[in-house]
Amino acid sequence: MKNKKIFLIAALSLIIVSCGVYETLTNFARLKFKVDSYNNFRVADVALEGKSKIGDFSPIDYVKLTGAFVKGELPFSFLINVAANNPNDGTGGFPPTDISIESFPFRVLLDDKQILAGNIEQAFAVPGVGENRIIPIRVDVDLLKFFKDKSFDELTNFILAVGGKDGSRSRISLFAKPVLGTPVGKIDYPDEIKISHEFN
Repeated sequence: MKNKKIFLIAALSLIIVSCGVYETLTNFARLKFKVDSYNNFRVADVALEGKSKIGDFSPIDYVKLTGAFVKGELPFSFLINVAANNPNDGTGGFPPTDISIESFPFRVLLDDKQILAGNIEQAFAVPGVGENRIIPIRVDVDLLKFFKDKSFDELTNFILAVGGKDGSRSRISLFAKPVLGTPVGKIDYPDEIKISHEFN
């Protein structure tokens, strides 16, 4: 009888732990990401804001651009603001749960060509309050390394078509494979996810 009680207690404990783990994993699976915004597009340290064609650059800006191109480089930078949303605020039958993002390996593509791979510098928490937490991803690359076949005018127009006044941000793609910190250890996303303009 004593052994039976011990077995039942152990089995019940295992069930409780298993339910707790399942509940934890369910909560963590509800974390969502989306691209919130893009900003601060610059080429050769010249801001692209308000510009839609080469003629919109001032003479000084144009000298900076051509000077960089002649040197065999064309630095292009911008910021991708990724929103992380943790809906585990205690409503809807789920207990409130803060989620820690331990790592966020990402890839940035431009016209389906990878231009950057990186990670966040440190872990951070996404509180279970139903609000967005912004993950800033800075892109800083030399476009000539990836688009060597384009002339100066072609490359400048291409940059304006992406980051200029009427640019199409849809030409930028972001993929990530988050690693979450949980009470049962770190959990890697099984597959890389594409982060779009809607929560996935």
